[in-house]
Amino acid sequence: MKRFLELTDGLSLLYGQEVSRLTTGNATLDILLDGGLKPGVFILFYGDEKSGVDFFIHKLLVKCVQPSETGGWGAEALYLNCGNYREEKTILDLDLLGSLMKVSGIDPFKGMEKIHVLCAFSESQQEKIVEQAQSFLEEHLDIKLIVVHHIAKLFTDELEDPHKRAKKIQRLQRLVSKLFCSSSQRHLILVATCRPNSTSKHGVPEPEGGNYLKHLAN
Repeated sequence: MKRFLELTDGLSLLYGQEVSRLTTGNATLDILLDGGLKPGVFILFYGDEKSGVDFFIHKLLVKCVQPSETGGWGAEALYLNCGNYREEKTILDLDLLGSLMKVSGIDPFKGMEKIHVLCAFSESQQEKIVEQAQSFLEEHLDIKLIVVHHIAKLFTDELEDPHKRAKKIQRLQRLVSKLFCSSSQRHLILVATCRPNSTSKHGVPEPEGGNYLKHLAN
């Protein structure tokens, strides 16, 4: 008679039951994620402007604030916007967000109140808003999802001196670690997006931001 080892994830043991997951709104993606996004996990999505990643994070924010009885989580979200607006726009599309909320049966004004926004336009500002986010999470216990839009964008410049670029990547690693620790300690979902590395020549491109970011993400 054969006996098979059964494995249980730590969060299930902690809560004494299966951890609820946040659906992405995409059935195929939910299957790949073993039922959706679960607390304590860091997921990195990356792709160019045509990939649909930006549209996806808008849907994810809506799913988070959507009432649980209609398939959402009925929770609040913290959104971090990172990008130099003058060089290349990185925005939260409020028109798109409002339209998605209406389709989901959410009053856009009430839905928007549940999405808290912090913005950074330089590396130093991004480091500061990560600290602000950590303090904010201590005061707002209803937040269940953190979304970081273009997490590596401000720290990557392929034309920069390699030594300076390496130092910037180290700074990026520190702030990503801070965010991940804060989210995992509070059993929140951490979702980040970034662009593909344009220097990748063959096969599936690597995400920008170095191997650390790629390997830290679940």
